[in-house]
Order: sequence, then C-alpha cells, then structure tokens
Amino acid sequence: EEQIDKCPPFPGLYRLTNYLSSVKQHNGKEMRNLARYLLASLAPVLKPPSMSAHDPADIKILRASRKLLEIVLLTQQRFHSTTSLHYLKDAITEFHNVKDIFGSRCHFNFPKMHLLSHIEEAIIQHGSMDNWTTDVSEALHGACKDAYRSSN
Repeated sequence: EEQIDKCPPFPGLYRLTNYLSSVKQHNGKEMRNLARYLLASLAPVLKPPSMSAHDPADIKILRASRKLLEIVLLTQQRFHSTTSLHYLKDAITEFHNVKDIFGSRCHFNFPKMHLLSHIEEAIIQHGSMDNWTTDVSEALHGACKDAYRSSN
C-alpha cells in the first residue's frame, strides 16, 4: 500500500487509498484498477536497475508481472487480429516460463489460471472478451446482499 500511495496522480487513474488492507474480495473493476498500479508499485521495492542487472530474480519478478499485465490488457481489447492473438499467446507462454519466481507457495493451479490456456480459442470462437464482463452483476450483488440481510 505504501508504494501504491507514492504513485503520482494521472488523469483517468482511480486513486487507491487503504486499498489492500480494507478489501476482502476484489471485483473486476477493482482488479483492473489495482493492475494499473502493479508495476509502478513493484519496481521501487526491487533493487535499483544498476544492482538488479546482477540479480536475475528481480528481473524475473518484473518480467512475470509485466507479462501478466500484458495478458490482462490484450484480453480486454475490443478487436483482435492474428497478430494480437499471437502476442497474447506469447505473453501467456512467457508468463508460464517465469512464474516459478513467486515460489512454491504460489502454485497457480486454480481455474482462472487454467483458463489462460483456452483464452485464444475462446476469443476466436466468441469474439472479444469485453462482452464477458461481470461488472454489472457485481455492482448489483451488494444491493441484493443488503436486501437479504434486512429480511427474515
């Protein structure tokens, strides 16, 4: 959170305050906002570029984070071409090649990570992923929970 707070304001960038400690579960919009801060907040925590040139772990952490962000950004495009799908496939392959830097506790063996292996095929068959957003239903979920809690 400290590194996120140090990020300078930017037009269209939602400010995150006490964000990680107060949120128990992130929805799609919150995850996209958090992704915008990921590399900016991660880079200063790692060693300076002059020192990290000799530390492959820092380079690998930045590469894995960057590839994950590339995947997110590429899947959010409204239109895809064979070139964009090629970039997406390369980003997924590269991420899987470097994700072990996060350690054995981060096994990445969960459904959303598995879906990455099928994303190119899904885009070819169904079109862009912007039609698959759950933002509307997630926004209504809170109102439903409040109504349920106030009933018997």
